[in-house]
Amino acid sequence: MKRFFTSILILFCFTLHLLAQKDMIIRRDGFQFKCCIVQVGTNETMYREDSSKKKAMLLINNKDIYMIKYDKRGNVFFTPSGEHYSGKTNKKISKDATLIYLCEGQEIVAYDLEVLPNQIIYKEKRGKKNPTKTIPRDKVFLVKYPDGTRDILNSI
Repeated sequence: MKRFFTSILILFCFTLHLLAQKDMIIRRDGFQFKCCIVQVGTNETMYREDSSKKKAMLLINNKDIYMIKYDKRGNVFFTPSGEHYSGKTNKKISKDATLIYLCEGQEIVAYDLEVLPNQIIYKEKRGKKNPTKTIPRDKVFLVKYPDGTRDILNSI
């Protein structure tokens, strides 16, 4: 019985740890990780691995960040020189959506995606009757698929 309660307590603490990591940093190399943003400065961004104030604060150079997805605030994009600006926020992203991240800093929710040698074809909404849109492939930085896999199409 004691083991059962210990297991439940450990599971509860682990769940709290995961829930505390609400923000996400996407780096310019396509790597992404959840964290808790503390401060975005002019040159560096300060974050913690979770919201615990006992954890050490970590720094990442703004030039290495493509985007911060805040849990409550929306998206913030970074230029290659490290300057940041607000971007369009997609509040409701379904689990079967593909996300397209443009080199210039924009997130697009896409369905029925086709990646061709020179362009990307997609729909903004599900369904056969919805119109397709195209983007030149050289304008796309990263494509994130519903299963979590990512394709980097252009280095930025």
